[in-house]
Amino acid sequence: MATVKKPAARWTLDRQARFLEALAAGCNVAKACRTVGVSDTSVYRLRMKSPAFREAWAIALHEGYVRLEMMMLERAIDGVEKPVFHGGKEVARVREFDARLAGQLLAQHQRAAVPPVVAAAEPGDAIRARLAARFEEMAERMTGDDP
Repeated sequence: MATVKKPAARWTLDRQARFLEALAAGCNVAKACRTVGVSDTSVYRLRMKSPAFREAWAIALHEGYVRLEMMMLERAIDGVEKPVFHGGKEVARVREFDARLAGQLLAQHQRAAVPPVVAAAEPGDAIRARLAARFEEMAERMTGDDP
């Protein structure tokens, strides 16, 4: 007896939106595909063919990672409540903090941190001169002209 091949799911706008929501929720392509009933081959093909879908995919992943970062920050700041058992019964709850996680998040933040705002006491002429020098450096790098 021959097997009947099931027709491939079509990429309707609704299915695309549901896939992108699932991708943003979990940052997992295979899981998002299962959620909407499509193959990973199909979704990668769509991403290759559609610039709009490719851009939405990138945004969904970004949102997912922001969500993950916020969750990890919450755990680092607030800790995680865990039960304490004695004699098979819960007798207390303690809040545990992960110092390693907090250190990693702090290091990541410091690498990505924006420099502090220029002090208000700095004269406008000094600020303009410093900015002009920075723009000149950038222009030299872009054109490849070294002094």
